[in-house]
Amino acid sequence: MNPLPIIEEVRWSLVSGGVFKHEEATKVDLAKTTLQGMLDVPRVDVLVTFVYDEDCFQVAWHDCYCDMAASK
Repeated sequence: MNPLPIIEEVRWSLVSGGVFKHEEATKVDLAKTTLQGMLDVPRVDVLVTFVYDEDCFQVAWHDCYCDMAASK
């Protein structure tokens, strides 16, 4: 049996950012939670490219991690 091919890159779009999200949750809230979940797993060598969705992933990253790094 041949091994499965190695995944090298994933394009990630916002999941549940539409009509199915909680009415009080913003797209940035969902993006922050997604990023936190991704960062909680052991490091894997995969390039993740986030799909544009009103810059919610960029805003989430900046809010959570750029401000935290700047305060150290």
